[in-house]
Amino acid sequence: MNIKEIVKDIFYVGVNDRVKHRFEALWQLPYGVSYNSYIVAGNEKLALIDTVCIEEVRQYFNNIDSIASDRTIDYLVVNHMEPAHSASIPEIVMAYPDIRIVGNSKTIEMIKGFYHIDGPDRYLEVKDGDSIDLGGRTLRFYLTPMVHWPETMMTYVEDARVLFSGDAFGTFGALNGAVIDRDMETDVHISEMYRYYSCIVGKYGRFVEKAIQKLAALPLSYICPTHGPVWNEKITEVVELVALLAAYKSEPGVVIVYGSMYGNTAEVAEMIAREIAALGIKRIIMHNASHSDMSCMITDAFRYSTLIVGSATYSMRLFPEVESFMNAMETREIKNKVFATFSNFTWAAGAVTGKLKEYAERMKLPVSASLHDMENKELEIESHPWQPFIPDGAKVLIMGTFPPQAKRWSMDFYYPNRTNDFWKICGLLFLGDKDALLCDDRKTYDIDKIRSLMTEKRIALNDTVRKARRLKGNASDKFLEVIEPVPLFGLLSEMPGCHAVATTGEKAAGIVAALTGTEIPRMGEMTLAAVPPPDASESPVQLEIWRMPSTSRAYPLAVERKAEYYATLFRHLGIL
Repeated sequence: MNIKEIVKDIFYVGVNDRVKHRFEALWQLPYGVSYNSYIVAGNEKLALIDTVCIEEVRQYFNNIDSIASDRTIDYLVVNHMEPAHSASIPEIVMAYPDIRIVGNSKTIEMIKGFYHIDGPDRYLEVKDGDSIDLGGRTLRFYLTPMVHWPETMMTYVEDARVLFSGDAFGTFGALNGAVIDRDMETDVHISEMYRYYSCIVGKYGRFVEKAIQKLAALPLSYICPTHGPVWNEKITEVVELVALLAAYKSEPGVVIVYGSMYGNTAEVAEMIAREIAALGIKRIIMHNASHSDMSCMITDAFRYSTLIVGSATYSMRLFPEVESFMNAMETREIKNKVFATFSNFTWAAGAVTGKLKEYAERMKLPVSASLHDMENKELEIESHPWQPFIPDGAKVLIMGTFPPQAKRWSMDFYYPNRTNDFWKICGLLFLGDKDALLCDDRKTYDIDKIRSLMTEKRIALNDTVRKARRLKGNASDKFLEVIEPVPLFGLLSEMPGCHAVATTGEKAAGIVAALTGTEIPRMGEMTLAAVPPPDASESPVQLEIWRMPSTSRAYPLAVERKAEYYATLFRHLGIL
């Protein structure tokens, strides 16, 4: 029955589920799962901490009765509202009509919505740091939102140094007799903790980090999660493991995930693995996305430092199982990886490469390498045609992505396409006429006027990409493979007075975010960054990074509206 006194007057009354095949109808449970609930007995009152899934409610009541058959339960503390832990609340309320439900405002709102339980004295709302005295036992409550639902909180028994942590520090795997880690072999549970965290909590790393920091000062003898063992001897190990995952830090290793219809893409995957092994790398994990369990692929991608994804082309998109995997990566905001791609196709050349790069850009995950079939390997790598334009005393660096093909130029300078709006914006803001920088023939722009104006306004120009490969013969950033980004620190070192970068378009914004380790700001806004130097002995460059709308004619915004965004930037810098 797994009834266990953890410390004096604190009992485990949880249950095991060895029947359910998939947790959340998604994640396989080869070792089952436990739903943990606890009783804290004071001299005066009794508190039940969380409940269990409704399927196991009969065993649950047997466990409770074995501890509290001669006492009433005064409080039900709800740390987490996921039905795996809350579905038995109505049964508890029916069994103990006078019980008070303890939770924060979001928890109470959810219970009313889920289970239609109400009443003037039914709830005791607690805020961060509030406490309840049970008589010789004090429960203190700490709000830890988004670990991994918005209402989550943790409950701490101060005099016993016991933390009821909700889903934090939980793991898959039923409890086979023992409850506390010191009484069992925990190899399976530790291994399953990687899978549990990656699949269930993985998206919310920054909130997990905040929770760990918030509770760091609490002395802990026991951590009692809602799944898996009660941690005692291994507290340090499990906290460090979760902190590592929450910070997206990885162990050395290479994970190759691929989708293949007829074996050709699989053959490339095997070739890549052999080449990596020849370099002396031993930890290589391969997943055929059509056969591997999704939770295992997600877990390994979280755990190891290098991720290589390959796909056959399927209806001009990624192979469906690979697309599902990449959706899972994007949902969990995976980062800090060496990321590479490979693809295969008979027709729709570049479709897979483009899709994988779109995912990488949205995740701000630089693509370290991209392997295509022989036709793609022979595509020309283009170098940027112009030197940076850096006037004396430059105050801002405007950065696009990469120039269009030369056949589209109307002049031999930045933003050379006649239909691009950048020089219209500059003409409108600085000279009062969007056509002021056109030549008399109105077919191209006057480079001398442009250089003079940029020098006067102290605006530097360069693009974010130094070398690129065009996957299609157009000017779209979507089909531009970045081979080598610009060395941003070196560029800024030539402009000591420049402390602002403004990107013109989404791809440029993503590249700068990746180079600086920052979030992409919202349109028309900026974020602060410290650009790391290549030499650790040098100090980073402090920088404002602004995101401006694309100046491409294809971007669906009138030139006058685009100009308003740029006006905000230039006024902020004292240029306008």
